[in-house]
Amino acid sequence: MDYIKFTAPKAGIFKWGTVNSFGITSIALLNSSQTVITTSTNSTFTLQSGATYYIKAVGNSSVATSGGFFIFSLVFDKEIVTVPNAPVLPPIVPKARVYNAAPVKLKIRQNPTTNSTILEEVADGTELILLDTKPTSDGWFKVQYGSKIGYSSGDYLELRTIKATVNASDVNVRSLPDTTYGAKIVALSKGTSLTLVSESTAPGSGMNWYAINYLGETRYIAAQYVDKTVSWVAYKPASSSTSGGSTTTGTPVSTPTVNKMISNVQNSKNITAYGSDRTKTCIAMAKLLLEKGYEPSFVAGMLANICCEGTIGQFENANYVTNPLPSNLKHMDNKFQYKDKYSNKLIYNVDFNAFYSMMKELNSMGFKMPNGDNIRFGLGSAQWTYKTRLWGITTYYNNIRGANSKITYDQATQAECDFMLYELEYESTYKKIYPNWKDYCKNNKLQFNSSDAAYEAGKRICFDYEAPSSKLTSQYTRAELAKKIYNDIIK
Repeated sequence: MDYIKFTAPKAGIFKWGTVNSFGITSIALLNSSQTVITTSTNSTFTLQSGATYYIKAVGNSSVATSGGFFIFSLVFDKEIVTVPNAPVLPPIVPKARVYNAAPVKLKIRQNPTTNSTILEEVADGTELILLDTKPTSDGWFKVQYGSKIGYSSGDYLELRTIKATVNASDVNVRSLPDTTYGAKIVALSKGTSLTLVSESTAPGSGMNWYAINYLGETRYIAAQYVDKTVSWVAYKPASSSTSGGSTTTGTPVSTPTVNKMISNVQNSKNITAYGSDRTKTCIAMAKLLLEKGYEPSFVAGMLANICCEGTIGQFENANYVTNPLPSNLKHMDNKFQYKDKYSNKLIYNVDFNAFYSMMKELNSMGFKMPNGDNIRFGLGSAQWTYKTRLWGITTYYNNIRGANSKITYDQATQAECDFMLYELEYESTYKKIYPNWKDYCKNNKLQFNSSDAAYEAGKRICFDYEAPSSKLTSQYTRAELAKKIYNDIIK
């Protein structure tokens, strides 16, 4: 074999152990890019926890071709410095704050009923610990105030939300809060949404670090590259929602837990009818949006559009029927062999390096032909098409795949979720879609938690976010599908 590959089990500074050379002049240690970082002629070297390394023998040609490297033993048996284990940080505590109770105080009761024993009364602005983030069917939350544990009505509570986003480009996520010993996991784009593990930070390499949940693992990112915002959002049970004193329309229902709704997405016949790939895509997007607090009816509108658009990492199908072929598609076929290399394929099944090189060239051209025609093709679950969106999702793919020649399905899913969330919450055009939809529902007295609201969401997302060429007619088809999906989600 040419190399021995291994993953460092821990971080630290090590010495070489026993080397039985048999004519080998030295042993080289290489990083994940197979660049030599040290040899056995040097006394010590540093390993990063979780990082990949290679070992290669250096010697005469007869040794180099003698077949494998089992002719020597190598033992890292002289540990000099050990980096402490990853810090233990306190988890985020869910909180609520009393509001709009004045001139009286909010009562904390022993049980979630108005005739239960009063344990404490608290004024507006008082913060409470939420012991259960899911309210009862009647809108009561289990809370703690000092040593008192009881229930308070959600009508007079604001729930705390914490948002964290990357505020710079190409910010590294590491295995430990340290630039020397923490292996680089991925570089994130500006605007990427983060899930904080703790509000506290850990010191390392002369700076502070946030612990984040990245693909199910606790990782670390320098705090100076994170914007953290805390907001308080009023909780309003759907059954008591009013506008200007008039009861809103639409049939409200009690909302299941997020996990239950995701399970319902997985089993929705109105989604599975579009195939297993679209179903997996819908599950991933539903999980993202529901966990971020988007209304289920709005999520149903997004899923209806995804069902009609694409799957994670899917390239637009190039089974062209136009005669003659449009000039921009001719260019894509002639210069980049789009039809053979990418048409209807998936981003995690193609050579990513070749794809990225193509996209960089297209971006340098402004996604335009020499004659000024636009170069467009759909990509991903939302079939992003316009030049800034195509380049945007491409950079998200590239940042998350690291140095690998291919991107995995899980990485592509994470990239698309991050990019969609970035557009819905930060991009100047698309960040208006959700609040405009909510305003429409309020102004037209539609219950957020209703199939009528889902219909409107399906229509608006088709027209303003997906924007297919057929949007004038397809918005209504997708709106009807959104109603059906919503009814499946809230079972």
